[in-house]
Amino acid sequence: MSERPFSDKFDIVGSFLPSPELIEARNAFDAGRIDAAAMRSAEDKAIASLVERQLKAGLPFVTSGELRRRVWNKDFYFGLGGIEKGRVEADALRQNLPAFADLMLFKAPISYNPEHPFFNDFKFLYNAAAGRAQVRQTIPSPADLYLEILTITDDDPGRVYPSPDTLIDDIAGAYRETIRGFYRLGCRHLQLDDTAAGQLADSWFLNTLILGGIDPVKLQNDIITLLNKSVEGLPADMGISLFVSGGVNVVPAWRTDDTPDNVLANLLRNVNIRHFFLPFSPSEPEQLDILRFLRPESIVTLGLLSAHMPFSDKIPYVRNAIEHARQYLPAEAISISPTSGFKLSSFAERGLTEEDQWHKIDQLRYIATDL
Repeated sequence: MSERPFSDKFDIVGSFLPSPELIEARNAFDAGRIDAAAMRSAEDKAIASLVERQLKAGLPFVTSGELRRRVWNKDFYFGLGGIEKGRVEADALRQNLPAFADLMLFKAPISYNPEHPFFNDFKFLYNAAAGRAQVRQTIPSPADLYLEILTITDDDPGRVYPSPDTLIDDIAGAYRETIRGFYRLGCRHLQLDDTAAGQLADSWFLNTLILGGIDPVKLQNDIITLLNKSVEGLPADMGISLFVSGGVNVVPAWRTDDTPDNVLANLLRNVNIRHFFLPFSPSEPEQLDILRFLRPESIVTLGLLSAHMPFSDKIPYVRNAIEHARQYLPAEAISISPTSGFKLSSFAERGLTEEDQWHKIDQLRYIATDL
């Protein structure tokens, strides 16, 4: 992979809260008051404005804020070959999870789609940045897609997938070629957003999988294999980062014991990715002992500020966590970020506003002056 993919000491995970104007446009589109072209125009305007704001904030990379996405992961999955969007009334479905959103139907093996809609989205972002900053593309991890398929089928993907024996290779191939597609468009840094490993560290989720007949140790090994196959053979100057999230709880249940079932420890030392975004609770610095499992060449963006809370974080706790991390990483291998992206469906209920995310970035910049 490429050398250090960022120059500054603070960063962001990638997603931003939508502006009031974009929310209004989305509501109008859903109600049928504007058409798809008008909705696209509103998104373009919001993303162009977001790029300017990110440049002003001094961020090392700019992103689209994921402002076009309705669902953080499935919007990407539906752009891959072999996956179609279905609803309960549209087809015969066999699964053990309730259907709260559009469902994935597999009519053919998962494959690369040269017309993936995210490509046009990236072109717009790249042109909006106009060479003034590096551009980062974020997509859901291939491990999340794999885990979702296993979960809805109780570890029997043949119930929904036409060629279960090739599932891992199919997903990896589709991702690998999609990343190459972004590269051809000028992308030199891509972030994989992974909740699969973080969820496997949760005891409740793990027990659910075991009761469903899934071997968690085999699953973690399959996930590591899938991630490595998805990034193998990429151009040397294509930087890949992995954001490890616990899902709904954001911060994974970090364990620091060296045992075969410690999925997060095994992930850090066996995945062929150098740059990690890792969220922690600053009030529990012992969580950062997980960093001892990193490869020597690794670089880490420590997620230490809450993106989903409007109040200022406790700076002494954050600085103490950074000092703890220096036991395992040299200063030049450390930067800081929020624990997650800013985008959150329940932001209004939490008292969050669009401006709160920029206050967090200001706080990051202030803390980073000591790094």
